[in-house]
Amino acid sequence: MIMNKVANLRFRLLRQADIYTEDTRRWWQWHIAGGKHYYTEHYREILSGHKWVFIVGCNNSGTTLLQKALEKCGLVSTMKYEGQRHTRTLPRAYRYGFDRIWSEYADDLLLPQTGTAVLIPRLLHDWMNALPKPPKRIIVEKTPANVLRMDFLNHHFPQAYFIGLVRNGYAVCEGIKRKSGHSVERAARHWRRAGEALEENRQKVKNYLEIRYEDLADNMPGCAARLGEFLEVDAEAIAEVEHKTFSLATVTGCATQSLRNLNRESIDRLTRDEIDTIARYAGPLLDYYGYSAENERVAP
Repeated sequence: MIMNKVANLRFRLLRQADIYTEDTRRWWQWHIAGGKHYYTEHYREILSGHKWVFIVGCNNSGTTLLQKALEKCGLVSTMKYEGQRHTRTLPRAYRYGFDRIWSEYADDLLLPQTGTAVLIPRLLHDWMNALPKPPKRIIVEKTPANVLRMDFLNHHFPQAYFIGLVRNGYAVCEGIKRKSGHSVERAARHWRRAGEALEENRQKVKNYLEIRYEDLADNMPGCAARLGEFLEVDAEAIAEVEHKTFSLATVTGCATQSLRNLNRESIDRLTRDEIDTIARYAGPLLDYYGYSAENERVAP
């Protein structure tokens, strides 16, 4: 336990140092190297020249997996990290002591539709400079907490497309507990709040597609067909990702692994008391999505 805390602290400090360096570089590019002048004048044409795909939902729901899958198909451009890391224009969803449960300070992450147009040239400058050159027609941005800002993004990006990731809440809560050390009660509250925000905000955007983690992991060809139709790209190229491997931190470790559903492994790590706690705090949304613990467990 102590070793995990030391490792987490070390990771956080190194990440903050990297972020500070990147923020300084972006400041120079914007204020000194001509970025402000160029993007203030041309941001509208740059925006309209790309289809922007925002992957949103609760963290630990497969958002990173989907981003990497789309990146591997070679049809889109993506950023190295979550979009929020590549800019200070958006309020960042990292706060000490609240890792992976940003819904507990959701009000601080919101951005309204109106009065925020002035932010867009700088946001676009930061994101475009974080992409491989030249950027493709379709740009994929992944920040789970953007589920709270779907209305803002939909309003300012003329070709905004949203993919909402949904995953069994029991597995998500286990992942939050394992990765951050928070109780399953806080994790369950967070999963419920993030899911409620997704259901509310999906009604406010024009282009929306729901993807279940379970379908992504178990039926990539079916998901590829839906993604291909939604994004107007070659579905077969996406389906080929089923045969590739991924480097992700999962319940089975950090080793490179093939695409597969890890819900059972996650849920089997929960105690009966923890399962009951998750059901108590997230029950209505679990029922709405049709999720349970029993049909995902390895053993009774």
